Amino acid sequence: MRAGRVAVAAFVLAAPAQAASHVERGYLPLSDGTQLHYTLTRPDGAGRHPVLLKYDGYDAGVYSDPSWNESGYITLGVNFRGTGCSQGVFGPLRADQWGADGAEVVDWAARQPWSSGSVGMIGYSFTGVSQVATAAFAGPALKAIAPGNVFLDFYRDSIYPGGIHNGWIPLWIAAGRQFVVGSDTVTTIPPDPQCLLNMAPSQAQAAAQAADTQLHSFVDDYWSTQPASYLDRVSIPVLGCVNWQDTTIYSRAANAFRDHLDPATTWLVGSNGAHADCAISRARLQRFFDHYLRQQQNGWERTPRVLLVHEVAGDGGVRETLGDDAGAWQSDFASWSAMASAIKPVELYLHADGRLDQSAPMQSEPAAEYRYPAPSNNTPADWTGGVNPWSDPRVPGTVLSYTTPAFAEDTEFLGEGSVDLWFSSTAGDADVQVTLMELRADGQETYVQNGWLRLSHRRLDATRSTALRPVHTHLPQDAEALPAGVPVAVRIEVLPFNHVFRAGSALRLQIDAPGGWFQVLPTPALNRVHHPQDRPSVVRLGWLPGARAGAALAECGTLLNQPCRLAATPMPPGTIRLRSGPAAAGTERSRNGGTWSLWSALLLLSLALLRRDACSRPG
Repeated sequence: MRAGRVAVAAFVLAAPAQAASHVERGYLPLSDGTQLHYTLTRPDGAGRHPVLLKYDGYDAGVYSDPSWNESGYITLGVNFRGTGCSQGVFGPLRADQWGADGAEVVDWAARQPWSSGSVGMIGYSFTGVSQVATAAFAGPALKAIAPGNVFLDFYRDSIYPGGIHNGWIPLWIAAGRQFVVGSDTVTTIPPDPQCLLNMAPSQAQAAAQAADTQLHSFVDDYWSTQPASYLDRVSIPVLGCVNWQDTTIYSRAANAFRDHLDPATTWLVGSNGAHADCAISRARLQRFFDHYLRQQQNGWERTPRVLLVHEVAGDGGVRETLGDDAGAWQSDFASWSAMASAIKPVELYLHADGRLDQSAPMQSEPAAEYRYPAPSNNTPADWTGGVNPWSDPRVPGTVLSYTTPAFAEDTEFLGEGSVDLWFSSTAGDADVQVTLMELRADGQETYVQNGWLRLSHRRLDATRSTALRPVHTHLPQDAEALPAGVPVAVRIEVLPFNHVFRAGSALRLQIDAPGGWFQVLPTPALNRVHHPQDRPSVVRLGWLPGARAGAALAECGTLLNQPCRLAATPMPPGTIRLRSGPAAAGTERSRNGGTWSLWSALLLLSLALLRRDACSRPG
């Protein structure tokens, strides 16, 4: 997925860098005879150099970044089979196919007379996804990868977030396989005759493949060859980035890096931003590759494993590289375990009067209700959404709002979260969106993060879920209609995020129907959130005690991909100072998803029993 790109039936190539470079184009053979189109750019003159590979279904085969030549690197761009000028049939979810082909491309590059034998991979979005797939299959020539803003579980991360179909994905599959503009300054190169022959069958395949995703609304064998299936086979160094407000493919990859990759050789940079913005500076990226591809002893291995870049400014424009000093300030964790031990789970309870605080209801409180469905202005648009709906007017009675009192001190949250509701509907199913935002002291509110769930998909995978992260099975046999009007327990995942709420600001949760490209269930309904004393509805988040903002509160609307608007309602009176809840006593889940807290286990068991009890009551 590429930001703001338009498919065109021509080769495109960015304007060359100042340094003299040699450009070569051609076709490289795979072991089954398939020919993949490539373009390489290397420094003029003799010598062997390490190779940086860009491998995707977009413009990789016609464009390789010549600016790396100045630093002594060859850049090689190769198109997947069945995309661009390459022969063959493209499989949109076939990470095993891209990975096996990519491994052959790596070996080919390592054998060439201009190559030092060391290969790395660069790129974001689908070009980053291809890196993970290739790393799972490649041999020793692939030394390191730098995937940015990736979607590794295609079902959960992009096509069916929360089990709800993301309507723009078929458009991407159908149109995203052709040559696209790779730069604002391009040179058009006419396709060669072989290219035109290769393009015809790939176009015929596109429409059918786009429709396939809508035939598989649950997790089945169709999803078995996506990149997430091969994560545990990746054992080389990884420098990744994730943008918390990436509303094109979302931020769940942060969990994948944490849970499935080697913590000793995995680095992550996280920041606010849109799909095409990555806070990894070019200097940081080069230090990484210099260490692993050129064997430079530059101290890279002592680089903190997790870097948080706070409050990158911007108006939504595309900026793919930022300097080492990006953001209003930065913070980091030396290791993944240091980050895990710093995060303390907290609980914020929902009350009927719209309050959100750390005190559970002293007695059962009335349910709150909203009309479903209605257009949402809580689904901010990345480039796929066109006009941003954040400031659109809201239809009265179609959203629930819960807000804390003002924080008494700066309050930072990091990682995933869970909105656990006792929920009922007059319909047999409904799609729910939750939105977190910062309600500022000046009466304006800034977008922080979303989460979604189709309620018939509410069954949890108890072996993977934790107190802060509900994981739903999305299996067809686990689908369960809502009993009309009867409360059931549902846990809605809040995607990973990092945000510092300033002293004087408040945390606001809103609940409504999904907006944007989501294809929501259309049946009109009256939905209710319940506030019983013995089964409270609650928000669970990861808190970093003692954190402080490193800069003054930014002007409303100046943070990259975090829209801001005038709030419709004020915050409750008083102040709140967080304390860690009972979940803090638990242990962190291991890298391979082994152990998790006793508290989490009891929580999930209780929710399951209560859900069963609720569903068995007469409607």
